[in-house]
Amino acid sequence: MTLHVSHIQHRYSELSVSKPVLNIDAFDAQQGEQILIVGASASGKSTFLDILAGVQPPQSGQVFLKEHGLYSMPAAHRNALVAQCVGYLPQIIGFVPELTVLENVEINLLQAGKFPTNLSRARAKAVLGQLGIFELADVHPRALTPAEAVRAGIARAIAPMPRLILADEPTANLNAADSRFALNFLREISHSYNATLIVTTRNPTLASKFESIYYLYRGFLEPLSHLRTRLLAPAHTRHQSAYQTV
Repeated sequence: MTLHVSHIQHRYSELSVSKPVLNIDAFDAQQGEQILIVGASASGKSTFLDILAGVQPPQSGQVFLKEHGLYSMPAAHRNALVAQCVGYLPQIIGFVPELTVLENVEINLLQAGKFPTNLSRARAKAVLGQLGIFELADVHPRALTPAEAVRAGIARAIAPMPRLILADEPTANLNAADSRFALNFLREISHSYNATLIVTTRNPTLASKFESIYYLYRGFLEPLSHLRTRLLAPAHTRHQSAYQTV
């Protein structure tokens, strides 16, 4: 799925002081592209993905999915489009605690409306099996380990076969083995669905897994290729560029 971001600006107010979080003039992702966004803690990564997922309206700017402006349509239409097209794994996954893992996946399928009701449970079970957690189908989310919760969250996000997959720091609280599994699974399922994948991280070593890499710093989103060019430029040019982007 093609994604286009135009003139996104977002600020937070803290103790009567307005703090800029995002100042992104343009950002594009092509169908099937796999993108890594690297940024420090509190750099705006989660806010940016919330905006892309239709969860958090930006204070100005627009997000286009399939050429539809997410924030120029009624909320009900936006929610329906996101449910059909976007699979989102936020940092705080937000399971429905009263439902089992299987039911949490199934309810996301029903909201997307892509599978008939009589097939949604079979689809949910199949996805749990792909992620190696079929035996957790009847467990409630509060009983999951952090690694199991991430796998269950991935299952919920990708079960409707979305065309855009967003994952906010999916490896942050995992050991090396579980991190590899989560990241490799997301990349493989993105390739299988020909879905656009956008992953955020604080860990720059993950960049070796991706061809498209961006850095989010002081609200600005910059491709790694541009950053390298600027860092290799003569000193007086670097200083001028840095002054212009602050």
